[in-house]
Amino acid sequence: MIPAPSNFTSLGEHLIDDHYNPSTLAKCLISYLTAPQNAESVGQDEMDDMHQRWQYREIIKDFVRVLMPHCEGIEDENDLF
Repeated sequence: MIPAPSNFTSLGEHLIDDHYNPSTLAKCLISYLTAPQNAESVGQDEMDDMHQRWQYREIIKDFVRVLMPHCEGIEDENDLF
């Protein structure tokens, strides 16, 4: 995961200030990743497609990791993925 630049404000705090709940957003993204059509590819997909699916899922997971410090009830990444 790429950390935010040092002069950036906290994304979690920004969401809270704008009345968005980071926990709700994180849970929605996790639900999105666990949908059967969005699950990790284990079939006979072409290598490029498998890599694209993996990369896309990792981007979403990284976004959830950014939100985690601001999420109530989500303390460990292992609880999510």
